[in-house]
Amino acid sequence: MVKPASVYLVFIVVVSRGWKINQLDVSNTFLNGILQEEVYMDKPPEFTHLTLVSHVCRLYRSLYGLKHAP
Repeated sequence: MVKPASVYLVFIVVVSRGWKINQLDVSNTFLNGILQEEVYMDKPPEFTHLTLVSHVCRLYRSLYGLKHAP
């Protein structure tokens, strides 16, 4: 997330220098990024299975919100 004050500052610089502004909406930046290292996570609380109680999930692609995503 970008703070409004940062956006305002960028607009001031752009206008003062006469630059052109383009918009790009990137909503899934880290959603499917390929991981370079092994990352494991606990199962979601909704996932219940009698034979898979002690298992964890190994991630092959990053999930948004993980420390490894950026």
